Amino acid sequence: MPISIKNISDFKNIEEYFKKHYPSYIKILSSIPIITVPEDLWKKFRFNGYGYVVRTEDLLQNQMFLELASNNQNYYKELPSNEHKRDVNLYRIWKNVKKDLFLVVREGGYSFIYIVHELAHLIDKKDEFEAFNFDDEYLDQKSEQFSHLNEIRFAINNGMGFEEYFKNSFPDAYDIIKKFETGNRSVSEEEYNLSKMDERDYKKMWDYLWKLKK
Repeated sequence: MPISIKNISDFKNIEEYFKKHYPSYIKILSSIPIITVPEDLWKKFRFNGYGYVVRTEDLLQNQMFLELASNNQNYYKELPSNEHKRDVNLYRIWKNVKKDLFLVVREGGYSFIYIVHELAHLIDKKDEFEAFNFDDEYLDQKSEQFSHLNEIRFAINNGMGFEEYFKNSFPDAYDIIKKFETGNRSVSEEEYNLSKMDERDYKKMWDYLWKLKK
């Protein structure tokens, strides 16, 4: 299965979600290319997680290096890290898309949650809700809370339970919790406590939206 250039209309349940909650933003969201990459190429390209937001301004800061590596396979093979190779492959995709902003996502699985999260970042509505206080530099940002709340609402609307959502949205934290709680000490207590804190924070948002749904 090759790389495909899509947009929100190719993800009907996502498009319906944004049409329902943010109809005035559909035109903006429809202009964002969503590049889907099959699993075998995802690994070959040294990609991790569910996806990337690619911005021209970020890539062009290293354009000389990226252009050289994208055109010289021997040079590419000698790059010192997977992160360098990842950036070169994102640049190769950018050369074909030529948009200032686009998403690159892993084909299938739970990547749809990532798509909802990142598209929600393009909606200027973050000040229309009362933010939670988590005492966490990342989660206390209204923009991040807004995107997380949208992905959680989307998950609830599509029949997911919290464990399924947390397991597939935050697999590293979920695995740490399960390993520690089953006696596997390959992870530290500090890692466990941080992962449990993440679980509590997202459960708090989940419970908030579940009550609203009722």
